[in-house]
Amino acid sequence: MKYLPPFNSTPSIENPEPSYFDGNPQAGQKGAVPPGKAIEHPMREILAVIQAAGLVPSDSDLTQLLQAIQLIAAGIGGDPNSFGYNPVFPEIISNGGVMSLSSSVGSVVLAAAQQFIHRGGTLQNTNDFNLAARTKSTVANKTYHYRWRFNAGSPVLELKDLADLAYNPGVLPETHWSFDSTYDDMLIARVVTDAGNTPSVTALFNRNRMLHDETKNGTPIMVGTGTGNDGGQYSESFTLNWARSPLATVTGFVGQATVPLIQGWANKLLAKTVTRYGVNATIQTDYDRALFGVTFFGSMTLQAQL
Repeated sequence: MKYLPPFNSTPSIENPEPSYFDGNPQAGQKGAVPPGKAIEHPMREILAVIQAAGLVPSDSDLTQLLQAIQLIAAGIGGDPNSFGYNPVFPEIISNGGVMSLSSSVGSVVLAAAQQFIHRGGTLQNTNDFNLAARTKSTVANKTYHYRWRFNAGSPVLELKDLADLAYNPGVLPETHWSFDSTYDDMLIARVVTDAGNTPSVTALFNRNRMLHDETKNGTPIMVGTGTGNDGGQYSESFTLNWARSPLATVTGFVGQATVPLIQGWANKLLAKTVTRYGVNATIQTDYDRALFGVTFFGSMTLQAQL
């Protein structure tokens, strides 16, 4: 929109956009005469903003421009053309980072009024879907993934069957990382049905950044490593329930307080299994003789992050 000076003003090189001025009737001085477009154009500019924000223009609400600016500002980065420049994972801001779902025989329902941030810029709400769209039917003895997908700007909710070759052409295990949340495809929950078609729902944490640090202590078991039961082995499980498979570091030890000495290895990490649901690991120490009547102690620490 260009500046429109008063009709009764004279633009010059020094002042190409002369200002509007007040008149003085008592002194016989005439004020500025505005052209009609000087009034029309600002209104049309404001209307364009109000309508672009999805509001219906009203002559009784004088805060619509403010509302429109706030709505548009909340969606900065929401242009589909800009999403490729925002490599940010979904961030659920309701319920501490997980979605709330309910279930009954034969169905799973995603609760209304839950919010998450897509690509770090647009606020999404499960209220965008009616109850029918949030309700998914199940079949007995199945494993499903409940997902939100951006779908090129037309978001959808889907319940994906792991046995469906269109969804899982490689017949991969449910824990495989290829099913993790991505920037535009959020894994909300795992749904497992029993023989009676009663769903068991595991809601998953969706955050752009996630950290977990936990230590557990327990009693190891004796195992044979070459000279009778001369080894101590400690296994532990840590629960995560994240929507993405983490980078996990496990440390730990197996110890005892009596005579046998370490012979082969100490605190060897024999096994580590990492999925989006948790981490399982086993630590083992080898001693120089069979272990009978010793007091064992074990400890394990997990540090996981995304």
